Amino acid sequence: MGRFFGSTSICVGDRVVFRLTRHAARPGVAARNVTPSEKGEGYSYVVNKFWVVVATNKSTSILVRTRRGKVFEIDRTDSRLRRASWLECLFARSRLPEAVIQEDQDLLMYFDNAALMQGE
Repeated sequence: MGRFFGSTSICVGDRVVFRLTRHAARPGVAARNVTPSEKGEGYSYVVNKFWVVVATNKSTSILVRTRRGKVFEIDRTDSRLRRASWLECLFARSRLPEAVIQEDQDLLMYFDNAALMQGE
């Protein structure tokens, strides 16, 4: 029940949004909070990245996958990370990766082995 009704915990298979800060001369259409640099040569802005959670471990890190297959390990307590709302899942469904697939089993084994090697 808590997974769908306002729970803040992140579980495997959840879609998450990560606010990534970027710097460029010409921000794209997805750019938010655009501010010019001091000398006016570029811009600093924030982009929402939509990922799916592949694995969690006992510590504070989670493993996420992009829609193109890249995998990142992120601290669960990072303030830039949050669960995607159902409206974001609806309107940004082309930017969200598919749910957990069979290929992710190899990632889970690697993630679990790395946690064991760190003494967790």
